[in-house]
Amino acid sequence: MRARLAHLWSSLWPDPARTSLGWWLVAIHLGLVLLVGGGISWYASGMLRDLADEQGKARVQLAATTAREDLRRMGEDALATARALADRPTLQRLTAEGQSDALPPFLQRVCEAGGVDGCAVLSGKSVLAVSGPALDWQRILTASAEQSATFMALSATERVPLLGARAALGGAGMQVYVVRRLDQKLARALSGQVGAEIRLIDYRAYTSGALTAFTPLYAAALADGHSAVQRIDAQDVYACAVPVFASSGEAIALIEALLPTGAVDAPTRHLVHKLLVTALILGVLAVFAGLILGELVAGPVRALTAAATRLGAGDFSASIPPGGAAEVGALARTMETMRRNLIDLTTTLRRREAEAQAVLSGIVEGVYAVDRNRIIRYLNPQAARLLGVTPSQAVGRFCGDVLQPRNEDGRRPCDFRCPILQARSAGSAKAVEHLGAGPGEPRTAVITSSAQVEDLQVQVIRDETELEAVRRARDSVLANISHEFRTPLAAQLASIELLLAGLEQLSAAQLKELVTSLERGTLRLT
Repeated sequence: MRARLAHLWSSLWPDPARTSLGWWLVAIHLGLVLLVGGGISWYASGMLRDLADEQGKARVQLAATTAREDLRRMGEDALATARALADRPTLQRLTAEGQSDALPPFLQRVCEAGGVDGCAVLSGKSVLAVSGPALDWQRILTASAEQSATFMALSATERVPLLGARAALGGAGMQVYVVRRLDQKLARALSGQVGAEIRLIDYRAYTSGALTAFTPLYAAALADGHSAVQRIDAQDVYACAVPVFASSGEAIALIEALLPTGAVDAPTRHLVHKLLVTALILGVLAVFAGLILGELVAGPVRALTAAATRLGAGDFSASIPPGGAAEVGALARTMETMRRNLIDLTTTLRRREAEAQAVLSGIVEGVYAVDRNRIIRYLNPQAARLLGVTPSQAVGRFCGDVLQPRNEDGRRPCDFRCPILQARSAGSAKAVEHLGAGPGEPRTAVITSSAQVEDLQVQVIRDETELEAVRRARDSVLANISHEFRTPLAAQLASIELLLAGLEQLSAAQLKELVTSLERGTLRLT
């Protein structure tokens, strides 16, 4: 798998040697813009989502706490309604006269005007008159006795929490009660006021109900005692639960505020889309800016590249075009100076080369140069004629293959006494070789090798084949002359020895004969 990915990456990644500088400038510019724009967009979108999430939680929490505050005000309003009802002279008169049949219609009109669900007049634990739906007045009396003038109760007849207030009616121990049911109707009214969906949940429904996606939220709210807020993705809502406790500390209800996630995520998605479109527009602008920048930067560089190519090919006639950025301009000026220096240097080198060629062509000896591997790199015409090859045939070949020295004891001299190798350690070396190269019989040559300079060694090869023949003729002549001189001299030496030995015994005739023999021998030598 890794090898496939590496192969795919290598096939997709452009070859730097075949890709222009302008393309790289555009690609890098676009990449940087996309990287920065994409990074900013990604970071901004993340921050927007986080802020939207916090905003959604804050909105739903504010709605829940506002609903709880509205319930508190409803309790105060209920107390004000109960006190106002208790202070009504009509109610006091009806109760004093004992007109029980007239009390319910009166209570109903007052309850409807006060916005409460039920009203009642009680004397002790006895209900004298009541209006509104059937309520569990015994639980209401018990909660009222345990709490203050404002109370909350859980009805035994239905799972709807109750919110009420009481006020004293006259001095006969009678009480006026007003009650509001925390039902769906009230929840809808609260939803319209706080701007979020409100649910009023009986505490007993939570304790005895089945587990739902909201159960952990309710448990957290009851544990905190104030509120708990979560984003519930399974329901696509932000939810906040606020517990409602009676003044006695008893849990009565849970206020649940719900806000669809779409109400928060839609603006965020819209902003993210705008960021992406902005990043795309910036990318397109980056491409155009990269093209313009690439032309401004790569244009002079392309001109310099073309000029450098011409210089590399040996064309020094065209001047280097100036222009471009400061660095490119400095490079152009430097290359122009280099071009002029190369022209001067080339002219000088060509003049010196011509002089060297004239010198090498004028000398009698052959000259050739080899590199560190003893490959021939230069051969003058004299050496070429001596070896029977052309310079083009010899250059690039091993010198031993061109010279073809005669083997000694079955070994080639190049392998054990090469003057080129000896000169590298000794500074110079000389060797007499019998070369098999060239037409005709093997030739005798003296090869003088110089030390290595900059990976080149120069050898001077002198043909001594005719000189060797002259030496052999000279030796033959000298041998013949020596033979011709040796015989008369031997005869003279014998005559002198006889003369010395018989100088006193020999007669005058004999002495004259010996002297005459010496004269003849001397005349022969002259």
